[in-house]
Amino acid sequence: MKWQEIREIYPHQWVKLNVLSSHIEDDKKIIDDMDVIKTIPSDLEAGRELGKCNTNEAVYHTYHTDIYYRIKNIFGFRKAR
Repeated sequence: MKWQEIREIYPHQWVKLNVLSSHIEDDKKIIDDMDVIKTIPSDLEAGRELGKCNTNEAVYHTYHTDIYYRIKNIFGFRKAR
């Protein structure tokens, strides 16, 4: 499903999404294709769901016209051994 379709079906709501495909442009990860897992009733609940997301899930509000995340490079971060 495309973001515009989701915005029409679920106007002014938080949605939890399963990301099917995305691409990176400059410093943005742009989500191209997705499925709705569920709607989320409140801001507080959206924050909780965001904390539970795995790598191919996202929580986003349909108020936004575009769906993307900014990619931040964290310098000096080391992996634990």
